[in-house]
Amino acid sequence: MLFEHAHMNIAVCQPSRQSIMTGRYPHRNGAEGFEPIDEDVPTLQESLRAGEYLNGILGMDGRSFLPLLHGETQADREYVFTEFHKTFARRCFPMRCVHSKRFGYLVNFWAGRTDAMRMDSTSGLSFKAMQEAAETDPEIAARVTLFEHRVLEEFYDFENDPDALHNLIADPRYRDQIEQMRGVLEDRMKRTADPALQAFRERANPAKLDEFIKQQRIRARGE
Repeated sequence: MLFEHAHMNIAVCQPSRQSIMTGRYPHRNGAEGFEPIDEDVPTLQESLRAGEYLNGILGMDGRSFLPLLHGETQADREYVFTEFHKTFARRCFPMRCVHSKRFGYLVNFWAGRTDAMRMDSTSGLSFKAMQEAAETDPEIAARVTLFEHRVLEEFYDFENDPDALHNLIADPRYRDQIEQMRGVLEDRMKRTADPALQAFRERANPAKLDEFIKQQRIRARGE
């Protein structure tokens, strides 16, 4: 079986499972990073238990693992909404993305407002090798810089650039597609009561973005 257009709601292992088991986006179930699901959010296994099914898990704690396919309407599936808000060592890197089979649009609220991105993959041998190669290879250096710091907005044409190497956000040829996807993202954020909605609407205002990141840091520290 080959899946050619399948995606998770968040690009991190634990919260992706938590989205599956609750049927909610991370900003709606409380698990935006390596955090537990909010106690008042029902999960599939709890519903199964209430129906007298016997549940079992292997290798994961009770509120972080169990597959559940959460489907939406065909119109919803035309665009895939992805959320990446990883809390790592009490740091957060809130991002939002919406993409179709051909195009992808990303907003990196944290770009230029936090320390360099640090996550599981930055502690491995591959990233260390990239950092070493970046010392003598300008192209690799640019990729490392982008990975660690990103930019506020990104737009990619996967049909012509399947590895998403060329950010087209400033390319006038894609203006209509970019505006359309901005609209799709704003609509989805509005429908799901996304706490990042106002920051998205005011993304051109540095002070508003600074305040949003400040509040996200406070939340990540549990203050």
